[in-house]
Amino acid sequence: MGELNSSHLAGGMNDSLGQSALTPDFNVCKSICDATVCFDLQLAVKCIEEYIFPTPLEWFFICLHLGLFTIGVVGNVLVCFVVLRSKHMQTVTNLFIVNLACADAVVLVLCSPSTVLQSVTETWFLGEAMCKVVIFFQNTVVGVSVLTLSAIAVERYFAICRPLKSRITMRKVTVTILIIWIISAVLATPNISNMVRETFSDPQLIRYLTTCYIGLDDKMETIYSWFLVITLYMVPMVIIAIFYLIISHHLWHCNVWKLLNFSLTCWSYESGYRTHAEVQLASRKKVAKMLIAIVLLFAACYFPLNFIFIIRQTGIMDPYKDSPIVPIVFMFAHWLCYFNSALNPLIYNFMSVKFKKEFRNVFSCHKRPNPSLQQESTWFHSTRMVRQPTNNSTHSACRMLRIHDVTYPALRELSSHRVMDGENMVNGESV
Repeated sequence: MGELNSSHLAGGMNDSLGQSALTPDFNVCKSICDATVCFDLQLAVKCIEEYIFPTPLEWFFICLHLGLFTIGVVGNVLVCFVVLRSKHMQTVTNLFIVNLACADAVVLVLCSPSTVLQSVTETWFLGEAMCKVVIFFQNTVVGVSVLTLSAIAVERYFAICRPLKSRITMRKVTVTILIIWIISAVLATPNISNMVRETFSDPQLIRYLTTCYIGLDDKMETIYSWFLVITLYMVPMVIIAIFYLIISHHLWHCNVWKLLNFSLTCWSYESGYRTHAEVQLASRKKVAKMLIAIVLLFAACYFPLNFIFIIRQTGIMDPYKDSPIVPIVFMFAHWLCYFNSALNPLIYNFMSVKFKKEFRNVFSCHKRPNPSLQQESTWFHSTRMVRQPTNNSTHSACRMLRIHDVTYPALRELSSHRVMDGENMVNGESV
């Protein structure tokens, strides 16, 4: 049974627990319940039980949710475990990823089961206290996810485009993560006081068709809903897109990076060696690709539910004249939100060499190597010289351009330090 009324979304999540519009079958059941003087109460109970029993399509979605629950919880817990147990994995970006994994795990553990139960039965079985708590955490973790993605984009921007101004420490990362959780909780606070549970008055029917929804008037609910959609979806996605466009331009198209890469290549041909800076540039591109993939996945998965909310609020779709296909669309849109939380660990595995290696080590029977030796080995491997073939024409051209002849002061500063300032072992490329 799909929810047919747009309650406030919090980035698309909260609608799953909104008050349902009345379908024809439900109207029949409710009429029987309201007119128990004229109809047998047992008939009303039987009617409702048949109504809330899952259909074959709903059983299919239940199986999909169970699959996502298993994969997502195991994957996100594994992400947290491999980062926290390995010192060399504890970089700025990875700590933000751990925060994102924690939010995804909370979504799957706390919100997914209740959403499925509510969606299928159109009944809130978990009581009034959980009605407030679940919606509160649902909105909170959505806020944590989108603000964490925004923080990662800002951190990558300063590390790549403004390296001389990048002074990120573990303390700053911890404070930032704490602020993210506080802001998200504050945005979700109205749910604590305004979520209400509505039941039938008859004791035999009170456990059926109980609804959990926000108890605001229509105007205030609309304002709050738009506020959440704008602050937790629209604005962050635009900001993140701008930052990653700038980052992509610097990594793949900026003349400064081309000049640095050409200078290092020339030095490589002249001396026959490749430098660490080239390896670092390639690593940054891989990290950027993975993070962009995570953001695109988030935007795509949360778009359908937010889009449905927008077309209803603008009057394009009448919330009380929905076609039979709408409940199916809602169930699929809710499933996509949880699909996002479950898929992130798989992205880390397929797009990050170091995460893939750590995941394999967890399931390997081999003894885990000493972290200090592993870090030393990794550093030596990334900085060792690799012999390159020489070419006479390139060799001649390279003599015309030296690192010290570059006119960009910041570039000379970066090349003289070899490893870019601000890209130390704390926020280095370890993804």
